[in-house]
Amino acid sequence: MSETPISRPIVRSAFRFTEAVARKIVAVSLLAAVVIVVVDVSVRNILGKGIPGSVEINEYLLVIIAFMAIVQTNGLKGHITVDLLYERLPPLGKVMFDRISNILVLLFTVLFLYASWGKAAAEFDAGETSWFGAYVLPVWMFRWVVPISCFLLVVQVCISILDDIRKTRAGA
Repeated sequence: MSETPISRPIVRSAFRFTEAVARKIVAVSLLAAVVIVVVDVSVRNILGKGIPGSVEINEYLLVIIAFMAIVQTNGLKGHITVDLLYERLPPLGKVMFDRISNILVLLFTVLFLYASWGKAAAEFDAGETSWFGAYVLPVWMFRWVVPISCFLLVVQVCISILDDIRKTRAGA
């Protein structure tokens, strides 16, 4: 689908909300990563040694950026498509193609959500920590990034599937 789905205001709002949440999380994480790198490099040039743990913190921030960017991209319908066949399909064929691809994305995302939720819960219970340079800090909260982003993606895909069904019933 090339346009943002959904014609009903409340459902459209839910879809946009998931994209907006992901966009804001990506923006804050990216800004934090840039600030950390700039400060680390500046301190390294001035004092001769960088900030302990800055590389590790950026590694965790990159996970946030990557997974939330998937949600944001899906919300903007910015994913890669191959239009060679798709553009030649009739409107109903496009809806069916979108439905099949959305169902496949939903299945894989639900499986990923299930697996990552279990891992995040286990690490939360264990109070997972990691060395950040000279510091030991809790990192279990970063384990929740994947299941949260998967949940937001599941919401988006479910809304898209419902919209596809609505289009089919309307004879689009």
